[in-house]
Amino acid sequence: APGWQAGELVLEEGGLAYDNRYPLSMEIAARRRLLHLLPDGLPQADYLRLALEGAPQLDFEAVPPSRAPALRLEDFSAIALPTYKSLPQGLRARLRAFVTQGGGLVWAPALSLTPEDASAFLQEMGLARSAAWPPRPTPAVARRARP
Repeated sequence: APGWQAGELVLEEGGLAYDNRYPLSMEIAARRRLLHLLPDGLPQADYLRLALEGAPQLDFEAVPPSRAPALRLEDFSAIALPTYKSLPQGLRARLRAFVTQGGGLVWAPALSLTPEDASAFLQEMGLARSAAWPPRPTPAVARRARP
């Protein structure tokens, strides 16, 4: 059952009897729903589905962005995006509202994405405060003295 569980680990053999019992607690997470927005014609982005689809605590639903307007985003714990450039502007606004209200975002951008494009997307989602991402080292950091 989901929630906090208590238990005890008991060793049957050990040198000292007083340290053969170990209390423990653990949290078993409730099942979470993940929406994967997989754009049509982007089969190489299917790696997210392959990585996450069999997770025991995850209900995984993959749909093209064209079906997203019919979905209630708030019914999902997180939304996975392999890309963002093909998302319609209305869906981008709904995605930002979802993230702003505490929804999770799993974003695995292409290696070809420039830092400027990544920064623009993160700012659009309300997840970045800086215009430069990743941060570039300042000259003082770049010229550290060698030991």
